[in-house]
Amino acid sequence: MGEKVDLGDDFDARITTPSFGGLYLTVESDENVCASANTYGENQGWHFQKTSDGYYKIISKLTGKALDVNSASAEQDGTNISVY
Repeated sequence: MGEKVDLGDDFDARITTPSFGGLYLTVESDENVCASANTYGENQGWHFQKTSDGYYKIISKLTGKALDVNSASAEQDGTNISVY
């Protein structure tokens, strides 16, 4: 893991995916997340809340659900990211 950076207790941002051509992390259904072109929609907005260990919980502005990684894998198509 990289070095921790303190960005404050909470903030809103969009998440880009440089390895996929600069696409944005987007809630595409009630739970599934994908990378898609920028729409400036609420489904691409994320709220970051600092946790007691100094990391951030990332919550969808659209659904109020947190990002969750399911079946983590080093393979490009082996990991699904959702909100839960």
